[in-house]
Amino acid sequence: MLDERRHNQSGFALPLAIFFMAILTLLLTAAFAKIQGDRRVADSSGDAVTALAVAQSGLHTYVGTRTGRPANGDSVRVNVVGGYADVIAHVMQRPADTMAAELFVVRSTGHVINPTQGSDPQASRTVARFVQWQASGGLTTFPAAFTAANGLRNYTNGIVTITGVDSASCGATTIGGLWVYKNNPNYGGANGITMSGSPAHNDDDNNQSTVADRIGVTWSTIEADGFTPNYTSLSNTSTLNTWSTYVVSGTPTLTASGSGILIAKDSLIIGNVGAPSITWSGIILVGKSVRFNALITRIEGLLVTGLDRQLSGGASNTNNGSVGGTGKTQIIEYNSCNIRRALQYVSGFAPVLNGWVDNWGTY
Repeated sequence: MLDERRHNQSGFALPLAIFFMAILTLLLTAAFAKIQGDRRVADSSGDAVTALAVAQSGLHTYVGTRTGRPANGDSVRVNVVGGYADVIAHVMQRPADTMAAELFVVRSTGHVINPTQGSDPQASRTVARFVQWQASGGLTTFPAAFTAANGLRNYTNGIVTITGVDSASCGATTIGGLWVYKNNPNYGGANGITMSGSPAHNDDDNNQSTVADRIGVTWSTIEADGFTPNYTSLSNTSTLNTWSTYVVSGTPTLTASGSGILIAKDSLIIGNVGAPSITWSGIILVGKSVRFNALITRIEGLLVTGLDRQLSGGASNTNNGSVGGTGKTQIIEYNSCNIRRALQYVSGFAPVLNGWVDNWGTY
């Protein structure tokens, strides 16, 4: 009986050991599976972040490198570190005025490529941004170094030099010196104003609106904030050669020299009374008139006043500007190099405020 009982007990140990080994194997397998899953989640999260970066990089590259207004549906593949982005631009709003800014949505889909895992993308992400296309601020033509659509009052004294002859280092074709409307009070400008150009002085146009229309600027677009500038105040113009853009409402005072495109929606005051010297390199566009307060004012590029004469509600013909002044000097000279420098930073896409979308693919 004792030998038979021992024989029966010895047959129970092996199945029990196999059972525990199976349990241990299952536990280890589950642990390895969880670790592998966590690694896949981590890799997937990393690839998703990389895909977002690739998409953003491709979008910024496209927006920042367009030199001409793209056609609707324009598409390009941008190769970046970590993969590539397929970028496409669609026109969302096309104004009736062909010079006005068009609204685009630029969509970028970033694809992550890992060469060790083949050519198929490991992850993708789509982002988009609403942008406006603006072309050179709308400035396309100008007949003279100083175009005063609002006209000039009779000159009395001071030193005034206006020339349409380009700077010697630039060498562009000579343009007009001073351009005003017919029967402007400062007829001919012979009373002490030195003018040169081709022609030096022109007053053939019958009214102010005709003169204003000679400037390739759509002033209604400026008034409606259709042009996006770098700044909306003149508090940071003192650093020369920044070539920034400024659109300022009201009647601002330019108290320091600067460069770029300065647009005053109403009128502009150059210098506080008695300021020694102020120079602007580039372009100045003014809705109404300019008042010269500095002792020496030099504009090296282009000056236009009276642009609100393009509008039906523009100021009357009596709102003329003036030049000269006792002890004052104004030098307005055409400089095509400065004009090109000023314009090169405003041709292209301008971002729309709060127009970024990072989950475009869910729409």
